[in-house]
Amino acid sequence: MKLSETGNVNETSSPYDFSYERYINDVSIYIFSKDDKFIEQINNPQITGNDGDATRTIFGILEEDYSTYTNGIEIIVLTNLAKRGVTAPQLVTNQTKEDLYNALKFDYALNSSWQFRDSSKEYIPMWGISQIDGILHTGVNKGNLSLYRAIARVDVIFNTDGEGFSHFNITNITVDHFNNQGFCAPMNGLDTPSIPNASQIRTNASFFQPIPSKKIYRLYIPEYNNIDKADSEISKIKILGNLTTTNGTIVYGKEYTIEFKNGSTQLDILRNNLYKFNVTSITNEVAVTSSLKYEVEKWEYITVNVPSFN
Repeated sequence: MKLSETGNVNETSSPYDFSYERYINDVSIYIFSKDDKFIEQINNPQITGNDGDATRTIFGILEEDYSTYTNGIEIIVLTNLAKRGVTAPQLVTNQTKEDLYNALKFDYALNSSWQFRDSSKEYIPMWGISQIDGILHTGVNKGNLSLYRAIARVDVIFNTDGEGFSHFNITNITVDHFNNQGFCAPMNGLDTPSIPNASQIRTNASFFQPIPSKKIYRLYIPEYNNIDKADSEISKIKILGNLTTTNGTIVYGKEYTIEFKNGSTQLDILRNNLYKFNVTSITNEVAVTSSLKYEVEKWEYITVNVPSFN
């Protein structure tokens, strides 16, 4: 199976998609019938290429009798389960994709293992599905598949390309509400958050700087249902810093809030989406109604043309 991934991007010039967000440590492959019944799990799948490559290929051997599956099959590919401490379940006949997906939950904690960058090698859980309409009983069955990351990425960029503002010294940036668990595969599709029942809402997830010399702040987090939350539980970005005013006075602990909105539309935090906030200006006049201006770009699905890779 061929996995196509998005291309490499220079971090300093266009902070979108990076090779280190596409690393693969381990692969699990499940085969289902078109009517959603488990057939088999592929033993010892092999993957070619190098971590971060735009295209990868996985090989596996079908061992069951597929002569009765005249409508074809569905192939589920999951990556980095073992690396994230998620046990790939042993399914039995007639179990469904929902049974599989429901068993694949990951724990999320605020530590460096969820900070993806060049200087360390960490792994994102990913999922993809492909269909093969007719099975060859001799020879090679080929398919293509796109992988989707199980988490979202949030970028806050100050001034053009992260140049920052000389009159505002950032001391901390957080997301004030987030989930401590996520599903490796989308239980509810790609347009609605899939959140485990046991997941708990945590507060104050701090951003990190992938490039210390740039005012670019980044956070990877699980999906979050923002649209249906009460005001007190809506996830927002909080920016804290020290502001130097026009007369030279320093205002310590100045706080700004950015909501996950595109215009007036509240946004859920969805897997495989990039929420990119460009802070275009911060006024150095304290007594104004709107003292911070920003633009938001919502990156739809990371173009993961992946026959097993995003």
